Amino acid sequence: MNFFAGEDQTGKVKVRCWKGPDYIEVPLIDEAGVDWIMADRWWPYQRPSFVTPPFAGYVSGHSTYSRAAAELLELLTGSEYWPGGLAEWSAPMNTFLVFEEGPSMTFNLQWATFMDASNESALSRMWGGIHPPIDDAPGRRIGKRVGRNAFHYAETIVFPQWAQEFGGNGFLPSGDCEGDFNGDGARGSGDLILFLTAFGLGWTGPYDLDNSAAIDTPDLLTFLQLWDSTCE
Repeated sequence: MNFFAGEDQTGKVKVRCWKGPDYIEVPLIDEAGVDWIMADRWWPYQRPSFVTPPFAGYVSGHSTYSRAAAELLELLTGSEYWPGGLAEWSAPMNTFLVFEEGPSMTFNLQWATFMDASNESALSRMWGGIHPPIDDAPGRRIGKRVGRNAFHYAETIVFPQWAQEFGGNGFLPSGDCEGDFNGDGARGSGDLILFLTAFGLGWTGPYDLDNSAAIDTPDLLTFLQLWDSTCE
């Protein structure tokens, strides 16, 4: 294609994608649609006021915050599933989108687990052209750690004596490495001492290795299977 829109575009790149806000005059009734456009006229699927930063990439906030929320809700509820087994969000036809008419039909987003919702939130930023895939994984890793640490820090506020008995640094173990309660990268005598301090108590996060809401013999047996191994 040497000519495009009456201009010589030899050597330039074209892409088939959403045509962008230049084709939308009245958002309530107009739809830009998909077609071939010049790559230098590409827009992410957003309002024109949503300015894309002028650099290659950055960690996705959607990936980070949604993963942190999923981790926290799993710990808070004791289950990976939404209450009732299913969460729904309705997108009504031609009223849900705010920068063009759409969607073309009403549909419901559905998630069985907190992680399902987190994953879809993260993927939406790639589908919309806001983030390339390389921005996604770091955000999920950060969110995983932040969500767990936030929950266990909240535990130390509700149960302040635990913060002193189990580590003493204001945080309970994050659970990133099962059985490594002191965070030194291995499971050894220091971890055993912390575990035995918690033994016999009710649920205390990472010490409840079998998720039975009690620190008891099955947890000890699980820990002993991890004994003298390092975290990967």
